[in-house]
This record gives sequence, C-alpha cells and structure tokens, in this order.
Amino acid sequence: MFMATLILSTQALFAAPANMELEVAVEDVEFDAVAFEAEFDELNEVEELVVTNEITSLEELSSLDASIDMTSFKSVNSVEGTQGFQWSNFDWPSGLWGFLCCPIGFFVVITNKNKTSDQKTSFWIGLAASVVLSAITSPFYYSY
Repeated sequence: MFMATLILSTQALFAAPANMELEVAVEDVEFDAVAFEAEFDELNEVEELVVTNEITSLEELSSLDASIDMTSFKSVNSVEGTQGFQWSNFDWPSGLWGFLCCPIGFFVVITNKNKTSDQKTSFWIGLAASVVLSAITSPFYYSY
C-alpha cells in the first residue's frame, strides 16, 4: 500500500502541465532521400537475394554471393547479441538481493554502473520470484 501511494504521489510531481504542447515544425526536419536510399542499398541487395533464392540461413547467403560484405551486418553476425539472457549466466548474489532484500538490492545492483546486464536481469528475476512466492503463500499467513 505504501509503495502504491509513493508511486502515485511521485507521478504527480513529474507530470507535464496540461497546457504544454510539443511543437515541431516540418521545416526543421531535414530529409535527404538520396542519402537515405544510399544507406539502404546494400541491405536492399541482400533482401533481394534472400527473397529470390529463398535463403533461410546466414551460411547459405555467404556461400551464394561473396560480393556482399557480411561484417557490416553486425546484428546478424553477433551471436551474443541475439541470444539475450541465459540461465547459465544467472548471478546468484544479484538474484538473492532481489529475492531477499529488494529495496537495498535495487541500489546495490540496479543503480551500480559496474554491474553487467546479466547481474541486473538476475536481480529482476529474484524480485519476480519473491513476488510470486509471496502471492502464493500470503493467503496461508492471513487465513489463521
């Protein structure tokens, strides 16, 4: 109850005034269609190859046409970037901060710039596990 009151009261402090309007003039935004198309030429070439040859993997695309520089597609080549969080990377101390002592753990883990993304994710998983476990067990505590 306290947390809900705190969240609702702080939202009122940071809310924008009702009469504030966002004005963006069309003349202020520059759009160069030629430069835009030039940036996407290589991507359009890859898309055409994939669609016409029904390519389903990166290996097939690399073997089909060597003229395309696949290193420029970093998100495609980055295996680590596409996998996200894995349970083998779960950080137990961060997870326990979220599970056992969320308010202090928030400042120890989440606000710390030296913590990795996996450690921060582990904190949120620990917090979620604590909330779920509390929701399941709280009727038993309050029913007697």
